[in-house]
Amino acid sequence: MGRVSPIPWIRVGFLLIVGTAMGWGLRFTVAELLPRLLGFYAPDQVDWGMAGAFIAMSVFGVVSAQVLAIFHSPQRYHVAIAGGLMLGVISIWLLSLNLSTAVALLVAIALTAGLGIAINTLIPMCLEFLPIGKGGLALGSYFGGVGLANALYNLLQAHIPHLALLDIALFCQI
Repeated sequence: MGRVSPIPWIRVGFLLIVGTAMGWGLRFTVAELLPRLLGFYAPDQVDWGMAGAFIAMSVFGVVSAQVLAIFHSPQRYHVAIAGGLMLGVISIWLLSLNLSTAVALLVAIALTAGLGIAINTLIPMCLEFLPIGKGGLALGSYFGGVGLANALYNLLQAHIPHLALLDIALFCQI
């Protein structure tokens, strides 16, 4: 029988923290911020806007996965994640300004592109972060953190009526 490699618990904990941070930021952006911003620009089209945002996020996620598969390198994962998050943060800032609806639509597409890139780039990074044969543990730790963030969000939302202020503070720290 082959030797079983030990579990690097510090790395597993790091993936749990990364998943929690990404889950909290995604929950805040998609569930709270984006519907409010869409309601500001097109109050009667929020449902269609959210559907379009999820479709755009999926498309940009697939495109970023294809590009990263061509240029396979762990350093490029970090650049893609940072670039996607920066694109998202800049887009949120731009949407807070009083833009025309057409420009706001383009910025919202950039926001969903940034989120799609950041979310999907984290998956291969997680797989390479732990030793070979521990991919399930890596993805489980990451998605466990995402689930933890959603559970904490729901728990806090039930007990804190104005969670949006807490969201903004935590989102800015991440």
